[in-house]
Amino acid sequence: MALAAASARQAKAKDGEQQQQLCASCLACPACLQLLAEPVSLPCGHTFCRVCLVKELRRKPKECPSCHATCHTRQVAEDQPQNVMLAQIAKSLFPELLERRLRETEAEKAKFELCLPAFFYSVPVFPGQTLCVHFFEPRYKLMMQRIINTSRRFAYVLPAPVPSTNDDDRNTDQQGRIALEAHVCEAEFLSDDRVMVKIKLAGRHTVVEDFVEAGTGNLHYCQLEPFDDDPLQEGGAGELTDLHTRAKTICNGFLGPFKGQLVEAHGRMPEDAVGLSMWMASLLPFYPPDKHSLVRSRCTRRRMRACLDCAASMEEMAQAAARREEKSSTGDMSAGEGQQQQPPPRPSQPAAEAAAEAAAVAVAQAGVSGGSASAWEDEGERSSRSARQRQRR
Repeated sequence: MALAAASARQAKAKDGEQQQQLCASCLACPACLQLLAEPVSLPCGHTFCRVCLVKELRRKPKECPSCHATCHTRQVAEDQPQNVMLAQIAKSLFPELLERRLRETEAEKAKFELCLPAFFYSVPVFPGQTLCVHFFEPRYKLMMQRIINTSRRFAYVLPAPVPSTNDDDRNTDQQGRIALEAHVCEAEFLSDDRVMVKIKLAGRHTVVEDFVEAGTGNLHYCQLEPFDDDPLQEGGAGELTDLHTRAKTICNGFLGPFKGQLVEAHGRMPEDAVGLSMWMASLLPFYPPDKHSLVRSRCTRRRMRACLDCAASMEEMAQAAARREEKSSTGDMSAGEGQQQQPPPRPSQPAAEAAAEAAAVAVAQAGVSGGSASAWEDEGERSSRSARQRQRR
């Protein structure tokens, strides 16, 4: 009797193991062959881990990885609710294994937050700026349709540091480029399918991976990593503090007359040294190659010194112009009697006033429909409007 009971227990245990193995195989993801973590079901009936499904749909046609039936896009796979019944069954049968699987997928899901559709443009920009962008290419209109009701974010990708013969956005090798995270503030879909978008730019990132999604008309997606300034070396804190103080003095001088426009187009003046160096670089009239160099720089002191040197150069030019005007006025007054008296010469401008002129030009170039910057406006229009503003002043 005891032997029969032992045999029955062994048979029951073996049946339990077989049933558990059968359940494990039924709850396995067809892609990774492990227990389903956040199961997402497709219309065809097949179910995958959320992370596995997103990976499968990234670069391949939008079809089920198992039966190749047409399915939804990757963005829906990221946002679609999980299959609650399968998730509860997996949790009740394999609680420890499921907990371990969920921890493993957290790192992969965190990467999804920085995998963004890419918009390529050559105008150098800095964190904190506000722009108005006009999208008319089909790929960018598709991008807006996807993100407007989800993340409302895309990557503003700047040109490569060293252009090559095939350096354009249709080259799929974009690694190493600098990108800024763009947040959509407002969007207007026009009757002819064009899109007018107001965006605010956030922190810098570097492109570590990119791909073109099939069937999107060459819409790129970029995997980003944060791109921060290097930490200060020994002995550099004192110099940076001095540079920071000088920069704040100059900025406070020209902020007053243009405060509203500057805040709208470039954001509020940051208090930290890194943010202030970026803010000044966006305002001052650097040549575009120099601006590209500054936004790619990881040295706060170098960027701050460049901004202060630019402000000092503007002060010297303003003083030279004032001297020429004074000399011209003096010559006109001594030319003969009976002539109309000329107004007194204008005093020499300090660095703050010189920077204020740069701020006015920056606001003029950035100011459309409420002070937002226009990324589609051509150089001729910007130059003519700046000339008109100078003439009015």
